[in-house]
Amino acid sequence: MREKNYLHMGLFFVSLLFIAISFVIPVLSAVNISQTSVVSTGDDLFIRSGITEILTIKMNNTGADNITAVNITLPLGFNLVNITNILGWDISNITESGKVKVLYNATGAGILVLGNGTFEINMTLNSTPPLDGSYNIEIVADDNSSNTDSKNLSVVVDNTEPFIEIIYPINNTRVLDGYLDVTFNIIDEWSLNYSCNYSVNGSLIGFETGENITIKKTTIYSDGAKNVSVNCMDDVGNIGYSNITFFNFTKLSVVLLSPNATNKSVDLVNGSKITLLANLTKEGVAVNDSVEWSVIAGGSCPIINSTFITLTSLWEINCSAPYILDNPIYNDIEIFANYTTNTSIYNNSYAVVTDVSINSTKFKDITAPVFDNYYNISLFTASTMVSSIYESNNITLSVNVSDNFVGVDVVYANITKPNGSVVSVNFTNISSIVWAYNYSDTSILGDYNISVFAEDKNNNTANLDGWFEVFKNKTLTGNISDVGVDSGIFNFTIYTSGTKQVIQNFIIDGGTQTDYSVSVHDRIVDLNIDVDYSDFGEKHKIYIEDVNFTNATSNSLLIQINRINTTNTSLDDIGFGNNDDIFASKGIVGFSVNDTLLHGNVRLVFNYSSMISKLISENNLRVYKTSELIVPGSSLLLSDWSELSGQVINMSEKTISINVTGFSSYIVAQRVSELGSPSADDSGSSSGTGGSSSGSIITAICGNFVCEANENSINCPLDCGTYEFDMSTTMANVRLSAGENKTYDLVFENNMDYDLSVILSVLGDISKFVVFDETNVSVISKNKTVSMLTIRIPGTIEPGTYTGTIIATSKNSVELLPIQVIVSIEGSTKITLNVEPLLKKSIIDTIAKFNILLYNVGYRKDISITIDYYIKNVETDVVELHEVQEIKIKSSSNFVKEFFLNSSQIVSGEHYLETVVTYGGGNMVKKSVAFIISDPFWSAGRIRLIGFWLILLFATLGVAYTLVWYNKQKILKARYLFPTDFSKLPKLSDGAFWLGNIADTRKKSAFDP
Repeated sequence: MREKNYLHMGLFFVSLLFIAISFVIPVLSAVNISQTSVVSTGDDLFIRSGITEILTIKMNNTGADNITAVNITLPLGFNLVNITNILGWDISNITESGKVKVLYNATGAGILVLGNGTFEINMTLNSTPPLDGSYNIEIVADDNSSNTDSKNLSVVVDNTEPFIEIIYPINNTRVLDGYLDVTFNIIDEWSLNYSCNYSVNGSLIGFETGENITIKKTTIYSDGAKNVSVNCMDDVGNIGYSNITFFNFTKLSVVLLSPNATNKSVDLVNGSKITLLANLTKEGVAVNDSVEWSVIAGGSCPIINSTFITLTSLWEINCSAPYILDNPIYNDIEIFANYTTNTSIYNNSYAVVTDVSINSTKFKDITAPVFDNYYNISLFTASTMVSSIYESNNITLSVNVSDNFVGVDVVYANITKPNGSVVSVNFTNISSIVWAYNYSDTSILGDYNISVFAEDKNNNTANLDGWFEVFKNKTLTGNISDVGVDSGIFNFTIYTSGTKQVIQNFIIDGGTQTDYSVSVHDRIVDLNIDVDYSDFGEKHKIYIEDVNFTNATSNSLLIQINRINTTNTSLDDIGFGNNDDIFASKGIVGFSVNDTLLHGNVRLVFNYSSMISKLISENNLRVYKTSELIVPGSSLLLSDWSELSGQVINMSEKTISINVTGFSSYIVAQRVSELGSPSADDSGSSSGTGGSSSGSIITAICGNFVCEANENSINCPLDCGTYEFDMSTTMANVRLSAGENKTYDLVFENNMDYDLSVILSVLGDISKFVVFDETNVSVISKNKTVSMLTIRIPGTIEPGTYTGTIIATSKNSVELLPIQVIVSIEGSTKITLNVEPLLKKSIIDTIAKFNILLYNVGYRKDISITIDYYIKNVETDVVELHEVQEIKIKSSSNFVKEFFLNSSQIVSGEHYLETVVTYGGGNMVKKSVAFIISDPFWSAGRIRLIGFWLILLFATLGVAYTLVWYNKQKILKARYLFPTDFSKLPKLSDGAFWLGNIADTRKKSAFDP
């Protein structure tokens, strides 16, 4: 018999989740008011379609005869329903279309005698006319003597409900005092009297009758959204409705406590933090939530944060100071509290209350003084404005400069002499804005460059650059030999060499003088001559570089110019070099030039606009030269002409220009293969510059957007680059602080002989800082214009280097000017912090490691900083470990911070390390990172747990072994309960097989076959 023992273990977990959802649906009650029709007696009756009205007709008989008949004619759409109260009368209902006839009953004569009496006919009418309006009912009465009287009765049909316009409250507005006055207009074409009532949120509040109705109630309503409903009924029962919603906030108010006139926010710049304290109450109780704040401090002040302080029941609001144009020093500050509430009908309803603190902010003066003289410094000799003075004479340097706030404190200048030495001088304040200095050290000839600086009392500095020339004279003479029919006007403009600074200008009129004598400055200059032959519509230009007046002797010939008359001169037979296959038509324009001066390059510009109608093709214009000097009386036919290379045709300006090295006689003509036909050979290779050539000639066409041979940035800026003007700025090595503004010059020099309009823009990350004084700058020909640009750095900008490009665009040119500014934190430093755990999981009673990276990005170095480390439990936010570290930092610092996680202080779970860096007298930066702290594997608790399970295991095994042993012993003992006769079992013998022991005994068992 066998027995088995089985151990069964089971665990059952049951969870029950019950969810209750309840929906509340608000029901708006409505009021249905039944109104009875109002009968209008008298001459006029108001009626509404489909509604029966009683018309009472009163008749007064003034004679002895009785009334025998009454005829009533009804308008189209009116129907007779009934006639009552007519004693002894016959009714002929509708004797003809639209009429009612009432007859006296002849058989009843004598029964009803009216005489001088009055009787009434009561008629019940129903109308269905198609349109509202006024209709007439005709009534005719006869007596027995055939006397007749008639009358028209006006009946007004009105089917249109009144239009109700609620004037106050305005829909979706806020009422702040808790009281409500309802004002509305009623518009109705026919009715004059109305009965009106209004309700708030379904509750009837008032009832009024009359014409112009205003309902006023002084009921205090609770906060929240309110629905106002107005309905009015007119004379005939038409009812109009109107509904609006207003939002009520009872006694909401805000008071701005700080800053104020005695406790100002001072030294503000764009981006500075302004802290405000305000008291917001509703019915005298502080409001601590559902508020959105906005602030105006000379401009919109963006909100940084707002906090309700429980201890004081006040709001602290921080905002970022705006940029204010021209940086006013004092400004009022205005605060707005936008209080928001939610109702069961309308969500996000809000009220706005405001308060103003007068003269409560003081912005830092960061605006430099302003010069009134944008183009140059005023230079005076004997009260005459000049740009040049004679050697060893004194010159007065004068500037007009002003400051909007604290005033100009000092004006000084650095003067760079022609030999490179620099002298510094201090200006004297002559009047309110005029500062001047009398300069006398003018012994050196040449150009003097001036940089004037003006500082206000807050050390803001403005700069203005200028120049003047110290010279001595040299007398130069010349003549215009072709006085008379070919005479012209010659405008001489003299520049300092290589610049556009004009030092002299004079005009020679060839029609009035043959010879001329002028005083010029004894120096090397650039000379521009405008040649105007106005009688012929010709205007040419001659540019001469590096004219050396110093080496010219007194009374020498300066220059001689003669116009060549090509109008009636045929050039067909003139020999053009060795190219006999090429002919030329009549000449277009020409002149000859002769001089005795030393100079550099020469550029001739011929204007052919007066001859444009005679041209076959502008592409075939050529410049021809002869070595002979053509003067009045010379014959063109005797000259040996050759074609020049390097000419540039500008079809938009109608000019052809060429560079030459010396002077001679020149004409412009058309290049043709036979008279009247353009030459087929328009291009090819050229040889020489400014001289004769053989073979094919390349003619550049200015304006085809290809920079061809012989074109350059001077004679064709449209094709060859951006040299129509030059652009420069005084903005160099700019380093500004956050919140600082500074103004710089933007200088334009016009290289052309026509005025320019320059459009400005800027690209790059610096663009958000750049403000142009003007974006469309006008630059006079051959002159310089100075505009201004201001760099405005917001107070909240990150420090760093910002770059960009100013783009200046004229009609034919584009100039690019790279600029940059370095922005740093003003006067101190700024620390940036980064913290990263080396391991995301740490073990209690071991070391947690974190990588700390600090950067100093400001001016000041060797900064002492304090670092507080807080290890906090995420679930409880309790600080479980706090350590403090003090270090010094130059540009950066990178180190590993270690913390021992003592089990007596730290519990396992999710944690975060909060690192707070304090520096510079209260500046702070912090960073938090999360990590996990866990228990070690062989902790005391875990060892105890494992020991418990081992004991339980061994105990279980011991019990199981005992049960097995017990069962075996039980079986062994069973024979004592059931004895066995072993003598009857087979015995072990020689012929028997041994089978083994008998179970649970030591008796042998055998089998004897």
